[in-house]
Amino acid sequence: MQETYSRFSSFDSVDGPCAFIVLCTEPGAHSIRLCFSNIIGAASRDLVIRFDSVIACMSHTKYAHPWETYPITEIPQLGGDWGSAAYPLLEVKDSLWLDAFSATQSVGLDRDTVRHFRFVSLDNIVDVLVYGQCVLTTEWVDTSSSVVRT
Repeated sequence: MQETYSRFSSFDSVDGPCAFIVLCTEPGAHSIRLCFSNIIGAASRDLVIRFDSVIACMSHTKYAHPWETYPITEIPQLGGDWGSAAYPLLEVKDSLWLDAFSATQSVGLDRDTVRHFRFVSLDNIVDVLVYGQCVLTTEWVDTSSSVVRT
């Protein structure tokens, strides 16, 4: 089996790379923050995505991610000045990670309803497996008015 990748979302305003991704997990609440604002010349905003129905999530530094050893199919890329960089929001089909779950680990899990999302930055890669009719909410967060406390 070989994984394939497609753009998870077509945010027209995603035209550059993400500097790094913050993964936040709390009971019943999972979110990631794609930090675009840390790229020189980028807009002062980051993308926050919240998930319900998360089965598993993981974060790796970019070059320690297992996909570095996979036979890779074509990965959607950004374009323009960042043409060789991966598009930051991907959906994975034929997921090797999901396939690695044993029958015992996935009792009662209808694998056909599981979706695998991969978020790629210049620093790290975050993977999220969601189940069924998972609700994803997205929000652009303005970082220009951040308050620094001392």
